[in-house]
Amino acid sequence: MLEDALDHHLDVAIVHADTGESVTYGKLRERTQDLAIQFYIRGWEKGQSIAVILPNKVIFPLTVFAAAKVGLRCVLVNVSQKSRLWVNSLRPMKVDYIITTQEILHYVRDACQSLRSVKEILVLNRIDDERDKKEYRLSIEMRYDLLLGKPPGWGALPDWIIKDEEVMLQPFTAQNTRGTEIRQGQFTKSLMQIRALETDLNQSDVVAVSLPLYDTFNFIHSGTLPYLVGCKVVLTESLNPKRFFEVVQEHKVTYSHVPAAVIKELAAGKVDYDLSTLKTLLCTEPLEKEIYEALKKNYPQIKLKQGYGSIDLTPPLMLSPADKIKPGSVGVLLPDTEAKVINPATKKEVGVGEEGEIWVKGDQVFSQWWVPPPDPPRPIDLKEGKGKNKDKPKPEPKVPPPNPKGNEFDDEGFFKTGDIGKVDADGYWWITKK
Repeated sequence: MLEDALDHHLDVAIVHADTGESVTYGKLRERTQDLAIQFYIRGWEKGQSIAVILPNKVIFPLTVFAAAKVGLRCVLVNVSQKSRLWVNSLRPMKVDYIITTQEILHYVRDACQSLRSVKEILVLNRIDDERDKKEYRLSIEMRYDLLLGKPPGWGALPDWIIKDEEVMLQPFTAQNTRGTEIRQGQFTKSLMQIRALETDLNQSDVVAVSLPLYDTFNFIHSGTLPYLVGCKVVLTESLNPKRFFEVVQEHKVTYSHVPAAVIKELAAGKVDYDLSTLKTLLCTEPLEKEIYEALKKNYPQIKLKQGYGSIDLTPPLMLSPADKIKPGSVGVLLPDTEAKVINPATKKEVGVGEEGEIWVKGDQVFSQWWVPPPDPPRPIDLKEGKGKNKDKPKPEPKVPPPNPKGNEFDDEGFFKTGDIGKVDADGYWWITKK
């Protein structure tokens, strides 16, 4: 993706609306490569895991892209949660490394007190406090825009092959005490599927990203697809509708994936900002038909699309096609995706227009839950025995192995989303209860 962007390397790839930081496609490629090399020379090995604890900053996509080049798996952490909740997510993952910024470093410290698997913390800006350097177990500090003196051994990455089946992302939140695996091939497949329906997105578009990038749907759809197309991405860390309107006016935004609050604000009446450049909005939250009608009346140039993915566990599954939108529908299935509606009581598939639980299957959908590696055998303590049996170690308690399929997959491999919905005769889907 980044190599193909060289033909427009002087175009702006990302700009941070809150700080003014801007990166061209040429610099995006260069910094991603530099960060990947930094991982490699630090000894971060293919298959190891890194917790990405970052807000919506320019460094977020760079980090994930660089990790993918090296073959690391990224655990995307919800930075809006309290640090004690991070521990619930990260402890079973046995993460090897953490990537963060100085602004939230003290929260990371709180989490690390219970995470003994962490070998290294990479802070992507300067650490001025000597106490911080010691107390947070930091072994490296780096500015991603100016690698400090490019250390010895700096050079190209080894010419290895990152296979499709290798894990790239691991969405894992406090609400979901089990993680999922999105593999390199699944990530690529999802991008191609979305592109097949996002046919009106082109290189001249300006895409605003305000929703958090740790969300799987948003990272793939809005945090990666625009770079594949060659768009300009405008990042902001605020979910406030007023701030979004300011960003649209200032940067002449044409496309954005937004929360329902933004849509409802626009539907309630015209806002005091110039939104004439805005042509497409995507929302993955339920919206009433009246919202569509009010938005169309106030802003006839805006096309309102909807989409669906299962919380933050899966990439996009359904999306409104560019040529035909049905108000209230989350669109049609992405290419090579299957779904059926099941009666929760009878476990039988229901007919067209009938409500039931949505089960999905596709190459982009994770096929099993992530199972943590087993703990190493407990050291034998010969003092635990008594009398004649003092030299015999106590037997390890028998724990049944975890079931990676869980109860959320049927025999055909369909994932039971838990969401209630229906499909019409034209193949358009509605979500009636999350």
